[in-house]
This record gives sequence, C-alpha cells and structure tokens, in this order.
Amino acid sequence: MSSTAEYFASCGSRLEDMLTEEVAGIIGKPPQNTRGGVRWESDQSAAIDAVLWSRLASRVQRVLADFEVDGADSVHAAAAAVDWLAQIAPGSRFAIDVSGAAKGISHTLFAAQRMRDAIIDQLRQGHSDAQPVPVDEADLIINLALRGGRALICVDLGHGPLHQRSYRVESGLAPLRETLAAAVLWRCKWPELATQGAALIDPFCGAGTLLIEAAWMAADVAPGLGRARRMPLGWRGLDADLWQRRVDAAKQRAEDGLKSLQLPIYGFDSDPKALNAARRNLQEAGLAGHVRLAKADAAKLELPHGVSADAGGGLIVANLPYGERLSDQRALLPEHRQFGERLMAVASGFRFALLTGSSELAKATGLRAEKVLTLANGPIECKLILGTVEQRSQPSAADPDAAPRFRRPGTEMVYNRLRKNHSHWAKWAKREGLECYRLYDADLPEYAAAIDWYAGRVHVQEYAAPASIPAETAAERLQDLLYAVQKAFDLGPEQVYLKRREKRREGRQYQRQASKREFFEVGEGSLRFWINLEDYLDSGLFLDSRLLRAMVRERAEGRRFLNLFCYTGSATVYAAAGGAQHSVSVDLSPTYVDWAGRNFQLNRLDLRRHTLVQADVMRWLAEYRGARFDLIYVDPPTFSNSKRTDTVFDVQRDHRYLLDECSKLLNPGGEIIFVCNRDRFQLDPEISESNEVEDFGKRSVPDDFARRPRIHHAYLIRPKAAPVEDVWAGWKTAKGNQ
Repeated sequence: MSSTAEYFASCGSRLEDMLTEEVAGIIGKPPQNTRGGVRWESDQSAAIDAVLWSRLASRVQRVLADFEVDGADSVHAAAAAVDWLAQIAPGSRFAIDVSGAAKGISHTLFAAQRMRDAIIDQLRQGHSDAQPVPVDEADLIINLALRGGRALICVDLGHGPLHQRSYRVESGLAPLRETLAAAVLWRCKWPELATQGAALIDPFCGAGTLLIEAAWMAADVAPGLGRARRMPLGWRGLDADLWQRRVDAAKQRAEDGLKSLQLPIYGFDSDPKALNAARRNLQEAGLAGHVRLAKADAAKLELPHGVSADAGGGLIVANLPYGERLSDQRALLPEHRQFGERLMAVASGFRFALLTGSSELAKATGLRAEKVLTLANGPIECKLILGTVEQRSQPSAADPDAAPRFRRPGTEMVYNRLRKNHSHWAKWAKREGLECYRLYDADLPEYAAAIDWYAGRVHVQEYAAPASIPAETAAERLQDLLYAVQKAFDLGPEQVYLKRREKRREGRQYQRQASKREFFEVGEGSLRFWINLEDYLDSGLFLDSRLLRAMVRERAEGRRFLNLFCYTGSATVYAAAGGAQHSVSVDLSPTYVDWAGRNFQLNRLDLRRHTLVQADVMRWLAEYRGARFDLIYVDPPTFSNSKRTDTVFDVQRDHRYLLDECSKLLNPGGEIIFVCNRDRFQLDPEISESNEVEDFGKRSVPDDFARRPRIHHAYLIRPKAAPVEDVWAGWKTAKGNQ
C-alpha cells in the first residue's frame, strides 16, 4: 500500500525536540513537533521504519481521528464517525487503550467504554465477528490519546509501548526505562562519539540498560527488532509483506553492525546480582562478548587498560542512585561526592552524562556541568548533567589556607563572616563544654538565615525574604550562603541541613518535614541528647534555652519536678542531673514522648523516678489528682490546634488559665518557670497581683544568641504567700556549672 496517511509518534515528557530530530532521520523529512510527540504524513513503509528504528518514541500510531474533546460523549461521537469495518479485520480481537488526560473526562475507563460502544455498534451492524478483549490478548490495539482539549483515535502500529525492547529478562532494583536511556545517550551525542572510536563506561550499570542501548546505537541495531512480530495483525490496513521486508532489512543491518563492533564498552557495579541481571540481558540482546562487565565500586573507579583521554577518551554515562523522596536522598550525597571526586582524579578529559534524582544530588558530584536538563523516568523527575570532566584543582603550595575563589562578591563576604564567627564561637563553646551553638543569625541582613553548629553538622534556617526582594534574588543569595557554609567549614552537602522559616500557619512549627529518622548524639556539658536535623523544623534541643535548663538543674535538687509541654525532655534531663527527687513530663506528641524517653536512656536516668506522660497538657492539668510539685517548668507552644485534641491553645489568650492551674499543683514554697517564644507576648497583669513575678528573659539568653535578646520571654513565678528570693542568688551562673 503506497498511499499516504497521517501518523503520530508519542514520547516521554521533554523529549519532543529529540524525537523530532530522530524521526526526521528515519522518514527522510522533518515531522511536526506537537504536544507529547511528533506527527507526519507518509506511506506505511516510513511508519514501519519508525516502529523499528525509533529509540525515543513511546508509541507509533496511525491516526484515524483528530477531534475536540469535552467529555465521554464527544469520544463516542468521534469513534462513531470512523469506518471500523474498514479498519478491524473479521474474526480479530481488539482492545482499547487510553492514555493522557482531557477536560470533561474524569474516568478514562468510562471514556474507553463509550468508545468501545461506538465500535461494537458498527461491527454488529456490519455483521463482523471481531471481539473486544483485554490488551494482553489482542491482535489489534486501538489507542485513545487524550491531549487536553483534543484527542486522537489511532491504530497502535507497534502493538504496545516501544520501550519494551524484549531483551529485559531481569530488572535491577531501579530499572531505567529504555527510551529514557536512549534519550540520555542521544543528548550527549554518543552516536557521534561512537563513530570516533570513543570508549563508554557505565560505573553504575545495574541491569545494563544504558550499555545495551549504547551498543545497539553503535552497531546500528534497530531497537524494534526484538518485538518485530508484535504487529497489528487485526488491522485491515496492515501491509504484512512490507512489514516483513523492512524487518529483514533491519536484521541485515544489525548483523553487519555487530560483526564490525569493536568499541570498548564497559559496565561496572558493586552488586553481583545486578551484574548477573546485566549478563542475562546482554545475552538476550545479542551483545554477549561485545560489552565487558566487572564488579567494582564507583567511588574507586579505575579506567580499563588502554582506555584514557590520550587514547581517544570516551564517555562516562550512568544512572546514579536516587530515592523518590527528598528525605531519601541525603544518604546518597556522600556517594555522589565521592564518585565525582574519583572522576576528577582518574577521568579528566572524558565526557560525562549522568542522570540523577535532583539538583542537590547533581551538585554533590562537584562536576562542572555544561548543561543540566530535566527529564522524567516514569513518575520520577530527574536531572541529566552533561559536561567534560575537569581535573581536580589542588590548593596552592604557597598558600594552602587561601580562601576559595567565588563568582559573586556576596559569597565571599558571607564566607569571611562565617570563618570569623566560627573562630570565635568554637573556642567559646570548647570552654563551655558545648557541641551545639549558634554561629550566625542574619549578621549580613541580605543573607537572612540562622546557622547553628551541631557537632560537625550545620543547620541552616532561612528566614522568609521580604516581599520587596524578587524570588530569584532570594534564591541566588541562599545558594551563595549554602556554598559559603560548605567551603568555610569544609563540609559535604550531606552535612548541611536546610530549613525555611517562612511565615506559616501558627502551630505548624513542630510538624514533620520528612521521615528519615536520622538521629545523632550531641553533648551539652556532661549531658547527651539525640538530635534530628532532617525530619522537623526544630532539632530536638532548643539552643536558646540552654541557660534556662541550667537554672532548672540548679533549683531541682531534692524536689519534685513537673515539665509541661516537655518536647524532647531536655529540661527534665537537667532536673534529674541536678538531683530531682521525682519528675513527671507531659506532652501531647507521642513522637516527642518517645524521643524524651530515648534522651532519658541516653543519660541513664532511673525511669522508675522519672515518668513520661503522653497527654493533652490542659486536660491533664484538669484531671491530675496526684502528689504536688516543688518546681514546674512550662514552655508552651505559641499556638496549637493538634488533631489529637478538640481544643485550641493560644499562649497569649490562655497563659493565665494555664499558670493558675499550675499554681494549684505547687507545694508551699514551690515555683514556676514560665517560658514563651511569642514575639509580642504580654504577661497578664493579674498574674502579678497574686504572685511574685520576676522577668529574667534577657538575662537567660546565652551569649551566642545575644544578637536576638528577645528570642524568648522567661519568668519566675511564686505565690505571694511565700517571699521570693533573688532568682540568681546561689546560682553560680550556668557557665560554671555546665
């Protein structure tokens, strides 16, 4: 059949430009670039070649109808206008496959049903015995491609997704879609490099997808040959003889190409199971003996014998490991950094094409990318970085401590301030016995962030930029700051934790940010605490409350201690260290109660004398009937509307009631330490009428937080029945007792 018809080749997201170039080379003329693929008119021979030879297309289809869609009824009307007796062969089995989305269609199965109804009505009227069946039983697949406001009805010439090359006997842990692997190789110009005799190395080869696609490109093997028998036999328009002739021609080209394939192609992986899968897949793809595999750690990569930049160089191509969630990726940062450093050490001059899960992972390699492209591996968005490996720069022998060079003056300014601050505060912290302290707090206003040091890790909390600052400028400054942090302290990106302290609904500061559960220990004086910088906006230890905790320890000896809104229990740990006779710690969050228990165990506290309670504090106060307390520490949230309680707590509105209830639980001579973080908090005047109150907030701010003297409010409260001694009398200062 030599008459021309319209065809549509679909592709993955952001591959349209590459597919346009590829299809033009296959059919001999440029197709029309359109949403989700390309379209062209040609005879069936060119369309069959596209099925056999396109490495990037998801499907190649013969267009039967192109129409506006606004619901399932419009699909039925368009399908009814097609002459199905001229398309579906008698006795055949056909299936309907729906892809994409369109307005007015909320259920694709219903759209498929409406289309099937229209087809069956015609077939019955024409007395055809063709039958609808599931896709895996069909000899003809009819595709309904929904594309926003329009839709296509097509015959699927490739009889299924073209990424199914038929060589994948085994899959690795994170299989790379074949069409995406081909796109990576196409984008880095591997076909051109192959004609120049370049080597190809995949240090993370997994099941071998990139290796197979690369070898097939170099050997001129049509990717559709393995599925050559999957043709639309139930389509009356198929020229089966033409199909077979085009397949035979492709087979001959593959045979000739494989005979002459002499390129050095290597695949390495540290997982023996992945290598076994790659061997089986290579065997199925007809490439046994053409690709060499070996077990190796990518961080210790060695170039194969005879492969070097001087010998013609080559291409390092890989699908680097990455997780689907951001919280999964932090553990992969060291692996990316080590791999990048290794490439710079042994593969200078090689081209690289690396697919990774995010910009952060891409940057962790340390490789200078000439291009960064966004692609999609199924539902996962990933980054492709392309460039040439540059030799790792060495520090000058004359000045090994020289500051790094920065592209922007602001980065150098932040770097210098961080170095100066760290020099001062690290010495101070060593004297005080602290492993955690504040390094920087918007010292340079345009670089608005709080930066805390946690035993070799850095916690960066970005403040929301004013509305007058363009988003691009704020993002650029943040990148400058993060880069300066890494350089100033010689840290890898996995040791820097970024949080954004933007304006948010009150009560959300304690909500989970991730689910990594990455805990580590830090020391504060003689005490130890578990820290988590990944999962929550806060770390588990309020650094600005350090002197308040020391005050609790000083006043707790021999007393019964109550810690309300206890968070991770650090104040109770201090009370126990100070000799508290007994303690009760209450918090609504089971996560924080569990965290507090771990802190107790870390400091070897006797849990028989220190009780943890998971409960709503306000309800617990109303219902508690046990022994009274001598010292109560109250550090409530500014606002709380947790799903675990039917009440809403507002510290400004409710603090008087809260403190009145606490007073009822005090023994004679007892006292309350009340702490609040609300910026414009005002203590209710009536509290001072019935209690002796001392505001010592400013004096309780540690030296490293002196830039923000009102970071919290703090009060010592005692019923007036007993005189109040000077808060600080007998307390030798927190510094000397840590």
